[in-house]
Amino acid sequence: MRVTSFKNAVLLLTALGLFSAKPATAVQILCEVSGETNQQIVCPFYMVRESQSVSQPVAMQAKIKYTEALDLKHFTDGEFCGATVCVPYQMPTPFTVLQSGHTLTPSPPSLGSWLNEGQVLLAQPSDPTNPLTTAYYQGQTLVGDPKVFSMHFYPQQPIAPDQPVLVTLDSIIVSNANGQP
Repeated sequence: MRVTSFKNAVLLLTALGLFSAKPATAVQILCEVSGETNQQIVCPFYMVRESQSVSQPVAMQAKIKYTEALDLKHFTDGEFCGATVCVPYQMPTPFTVLQSGHTLTPSPPSLGSWLNEGQVLLAQPSDPTNPLTTAYYQGQTLVGDPKVFSMHFYPQQPIAPDQPVLVTLDSIIVSNANGQP
């Protein structure tokens, strides 16, 4: 397994408190992907508030875009451990919720139908006050764990490290426990 460069990923929601009621218009680069054909590439999805005083995010909807050079196979949220073995906590099959209890709803539902883009909705209807993450910045220091989930891509052809392809996020809508952006 290989982790990609994700130079801008932590910027994803640092401006959470500044969002208007409209979706964010800026495209966020989640990760830069390079690798060999069919090599598993992990692209983490981070969410961070700009400070502790900004409301915690409890739901999110966004469009994920990538090129035809990549195939998105699944999402993961850490590991699921039994008595003697741990396995990746993989979504949307066999699991459909993050370990936090938030439902991960891809659209279209089959990742094979995404055709280089799709949408995800993260929400927890049974407890709409449960945050996706509690991470925030205190000055220049990151407090808490900002990782929400990871996406697992496989290059369909070799992608050179000096010419990576981008995985981006746009049409971002995030809300707090009061349903406010």
